Amino acid sequence: MLRLAQWPAVRRLLFMLSEKRAPGVRGGVLCRKCYIDAKTVEAANAGINTFVNLGAGLDTRVYRLPELAESSVFEVDLPENIAYKTGKLQRLYGMVPAHVRLVPMDFCAQDLEGVLSSSGYQKGQKAFFMWEAITQYLPETAVRNTFAFLAQALCGSRLVFTYIRQDFMEGTMVYGLDALYQGFRVKEHVWQFGLAPEEVASFLHEYSWQEGEQVGSQEYTARYLKPWGRVMPVTDRGNRSTSPRQQSSTRRMRFPAAARSRCSSGGRREPRPGSKRRAPCSRSCTCRARRGGPPRSTAGGSR
Repeated sequence: MLRLAQWPAVRRLLFMLSEKRAPGVRGGVLCRKCYIDAKTVEAANAGINTFVNLGAGLDTRVYRLPELAESSVFEVDLPENIAYKTGKLQRLYGMVPAHVRLVPMDFCAQDLEGVLSSSGYQKGQKAFFMWEAITQYLPETAVRNTFAFLAQALCGSRLVFTYIRQDFMEGTMVYGLDALYQGFRVKEHVWQFGLAPEEVASFLHEYSWQEGEQVGSQEYTARYLKPWGRVMPVTDRGNRSTSPRQQSSTRRMRFPAAARSRCSSGGRREPRPGSKRRAPCSRSCTCRARRGGPPRSTAGGSR
């Protein structure tokens, strides 16, 4: 299918079918990638040189961005996914790039700290964590275990993660994405975990993270579409970014989020009451982490 998609006519057909089944999701994913790319580059420019991609899949970010070429990168995923990606990288580059460690792990059965440590990860350094489009596939216990590990991050570390809205998970609001809900929640039940946007800050606070920002369709459109004169439907899937124990979140069904440690303050943007704009299931969020001493607030959620 991927090879067929190289043909423009086939690609347009696939995009059309995708939009019919899940309106705005493709645009949301493309903008989410831009958002997390930007947060990753920000972290690198701020002096962070350890990057951890949780649930990396076939994501290419750490290979595309030149700012990460001299950093230590850890990509974590299921053993079968890591084996497949290793083969792909070896075919492309002749080897896995020297700055990247591919770490096989099952989030539901293994200890993240132990697995990463055995691969050379050092928790005494500031790190940037990416956790994109993964939390919804895990049970709450696995999500909380991962945050328990993130709670040990050095102050000044950052996190960007996504999540699905709890009301979508419960079926009380499907935001026009009925096919998505039926497929992922009813028929196969592969999506398991969600958060209510207004509860994200308190959830992050449990693990010493403070939310920095949440972004959704309005922010995506303003940042990544309008400046280039592009028109594309975008779901409000969220991103969040954090640094050593702080958090940020966004509202909608699903949230990529960037978090910061508790040294920062954050905020949410809600759709206007009565607005007819589609409220997609996820959004993006930025956070930072705090460790040691009382929390301090600075503009923009940084420490």
